[in-house]
Amino acid sequence: MELLRDSGLSNMEVIVAATLENARFFRIEKRLGTIEKAKIADLILLRENPLEDIKVMRSVEKVVLNGIFQDFEE
Repeated sequence: MELLRDSGLSNMEVIVAATLENARFFRIEKRLGTIEKAKIADLILLRENPLEDIKVMRSVEKVVLNGIFQDFEE
């Protein structure tokens, strides 16, 4: 993500590339890629705003996979 940012994309464009555009590439955008009703809930929760600094993507606080919080160690 940081390399995409360094290549000139905005932080929002980087996040869209990693989520929606990735889902479109794999033709699964009807199930994944955005937060919408009836889509699978795969989320990461961050303490800080990645729109301000994309490097905060390195510090994931919580993970939701298929709608269930996951236990993990950093």
